[in-house]
Amino acid sequence: MIYTGEHKDKKMITWTINEICNFNCSYCTQWHNKKEGIKPIDISKLSESLHYLDKDWLFLITGGEPFLEKNFIKICEEITKRHYISLNTNLSTTNVFDFADKINPEKSLFINAAVHIREREKRDVNLTSYIQKILYLQNNGFNIISYYVAHPDLFGRMEDDIAYLRSRGVRKVRIKIFRGFYKEKYYPFSFSFSEKRYLESMEADYPEFEILNKSNSHYGHLCQSGQKFLTMDRNGDLRRCSSLFKSYGNLFNKKLRLDILAKPCPTINCGCPYEGIRNALEIKGDFVSTFKEDVNETSLKFRRVIHNPKLLRKIKEKTLINFAQWQIRS
Repeated sequence: MIYTGEHKDKKMITWTINEICNFNCSYCTQWHNKKEGIKPIDISKLSESLHYLDKDWLFLITGGEPFLEKNFIKICEEITKRHYISLNTNLSTTNVFDFADKINPEKSLFINAAVHIREREKRDVNLTSYIQKILYLQNNGFNIISYYVAHPDLFGRMEDDIAYLRSRGVRKVRIKIFRGFYKEKYYPFSFSFSEKRYLESMEADYPEFEILNKSNSHYGHLCQSGQKFLTMDRNGDLRRCSSLFKSYGNLFNKKLRLDILAKPCPTINCGCPYEGIRNALEIKGDFVSTFKEDVNETSLKFRRVIHNPKLLRKIKEKTLINFAQWQIRS
């Protein structure tokens, strides 16, 4: 059985399980930690913390590359005893088959399997291994989507690549709108009118066209992040969302708090549009509550950034993105 329902009804944690990746995509915005010997996730501690939660949360596991994580299949088995999982993966490792054999597909809501065509071709020229894994997961009942990043440098081959995947039996092939800098321009805001129309002619899941055509700012809008959605790092530390520093406890220590009501978004540029589109409401918060969230977040950001050069680099990048948006709209 392939799950086709809506997952927005579930409380959700996006878990960045590691920063290790075996790909080196030119458009990747992550800073990958290549070091070996990272301490494995404590399975018994994870199991205890999962029982601390109400049943039926959704864990979106991302990285880095989740399948490179030690004991990853066991981690998924533990989560799916009470909860649901979804994955962002490049689907390049052999333990994918073990995952397909051991995990109940009804507990896996979706798997986003990125193509990353130029990196893929370095090790899998005809995409044979990638396609084999997708077909194996499909045949085992998993809802797996092959995602093709719509990078400006790939426009000349995108359509043929997607057609090739479909001809080999991949049922769901979708584009993912590129977000980032290319030739000193920030995308998706720098896509031309004709490029946008071309992308809109391609097949894509919601919310890709929202990302292509709409502002990525929800400042002042009430947001369910912190109420029905959280992000988590490898150590179990919980935050309201990827863009904010506000702490909501630590799951592994069985300390978690959720907002009773949706609170205003205090950031000008949403660092993850998927989170914003999923959780932001059309309703705006009042001035006082928005100001309070803004001041609190600014204070947390300042305290963190003075001790973290990597974070300072990320903030500078966001500033450039904000400036690029302003230029496009001017």
